[in-house]
Amino acid sequence: MSWANRLFRIDLRSLALFRIGIALILLGDLVGYRFPEFSAFYADDGMFSVRNARDWMANSSCWSVCWLDVSNGFQLGMLALTAIFATLLLIGWQTRWMTVACWIMTVSIANRNPIVCNYGDTMLQVFLFWSLFLPLGARWSLDARRRKKRNLAKSKQAVCSVASAAILLQLCFVYFFTGLWKWNADWLGGGAADTALQLEYARRDTSLDQMIYAPLLRPLTLATLYLELLGPFLVWIPWRNNVFRYAMIVAFVMLHVSIELLFTPALLSYMCILGWMLFVPSTFWDSRLVRRLFRCAESDSDTSECIKEVSGISRVRVFGHRLAGGVCLFLLGYVLLWNVWTFQPERYRFLMPKSVQWIGEVTMLGQKWDMFYRPSQHNGWFKARARLANGDIIDLLREGESYDANQLESNWSYYRSIRWKLFFRRLGIWEQLVPLGNPVAEYLRNDWSETQPEDRRAVEVKLMYFERTDDSRGGGFTVRQSGIAMSDDTPSWELMMDPLDAMNSGDLFPSNPLQ
Repeated sequence: MSWANRLFRIDLRSLALFRIGIALILLGDLVGYRFPEFSAFYADDGMFSVRNARDWMANSSCWSVCWLDVSNGFQLGMLALTAIFATLLLIGWQTRWMTVACWIMTVSIANRNPIVCNYGDTMLQVFLFWSLFLPLGARWSLDARRRKKRNLAKSKQAVCSVASAAILLQLCFVYFFTGLWKWNADWLGGGAADTALQLEYARRDTSLDQMIYAPLLRPLTLATLYLELLGPFLVWIPWRNNVFRYAMIVAFVMLHVSIELLFTPALLSYMCILGWMLFVPSTFWDSRLVRRLFRCAESDSDTSECIKEVSGISRVRVFGHRLAGGVCLFLLGYVLLWNVWTFQPERYRFLMPKSVQWIGEVTMLGQKWDMFYRPSQHNGWFKARARLANGDIIDLLREGESYDANQLESNWSYYRSIRWKLFFRRLGIWEQLVPLGNPVAEYLRNDWSETQPEDRRAVEVKLMYFERTDDSRGGGFTVRQSGIAMSDDTPSWELMMDPLDAMNSGDLFPSNPLQ
């Protein structure tokens, strides 16, 4: 077996596990987040309309099927269609086409509302793209069963191609460039994790995990940095390669389990762990225990090498395979250059001129792995102060609790999900989102009023952003009004002022309500 074959091959059972995992993650995201939050994030009368999405990406080549129609029925249909495609991918029916469909829909949903997406969503899109060139349905699928019944099943146990190399290297790019971004005083000093845990929006709700991990935070910070820098190289050592791969799989899985215990990274940890499943070697699946557990009945023949396609293949298919390999090789080099460019854009801008950036935007392979490289200095949250028809003052972002102007504890634990946290976190610190303040306040007012009796409907809502600061003028806080909404029958807007409003001089940026 050649060294390239030994290093770049992916066992078809590992690939099948990857297919099942990515379909389950996609379904879990749809059922757990996308459908329950449809009215907030995907309905055109929600907090981020289709027009907002188009304007957000007006200067790029990004695209979305969801932009074709602004109606709520169409948007809901796109989510439902994605769930159907993901289910068919899970069971492996018409796997190649379902992979294409899932990639198109995943990109479309992400570009419908990029404000609620993070690195995990980027990894999902990137992995689905590379999967277009891989036989995800070769094992543990309805396609494989159908081929077996028709005596078309192939005896090979692994795939070795440019595409298999690309998806393995893609995972290594994620970690290596993340490590490069983290090569700074925060991480080298060992205090990055502890600093990140001070950000209420990012950490878990309870402090139990923090108490358990407190003595280990410094060594874990340094271990994470060096693991991300060295791990992507150790998996390619040809000598006793399986040993190094087993070690790196265990190490990185433990890393992401630790991250999940302390933080709320949405899909990121699940996607990273799933990516490492592609490195699981054939020796694992061929072990007696695993074969007995999964009742694997595949032939052991041809497990020592990647078998090429069966003879008699048409010239058209040969050309198609070679073309796909050429495309993958080009895009793999493109992704590498893109990562180098985004790491130091001024120094390496010649690597990615404007004329070729559209490729990364259309394929969604444009990526920047600067996650957690420097803990944010912004530590704030929103309050939605609402006056009800009966005169009560409540906070809509605290599940309707009475509003207390002197209550300065963060309310991140009340937010409905990590997607809500992502949206409101960015609404507070991204200047380009300032125009969304009024639509967000209007949505919160309508969302509350729709389920309340007449005397409990919200007639006025004022969206306020509180941020911790060392500025003594605000007693450790600055406050900024971000949005206003009121019902049509409200005679006049009555400002609900309290002493905290006097701190508006500490605004992060000037208010610019949507006209």
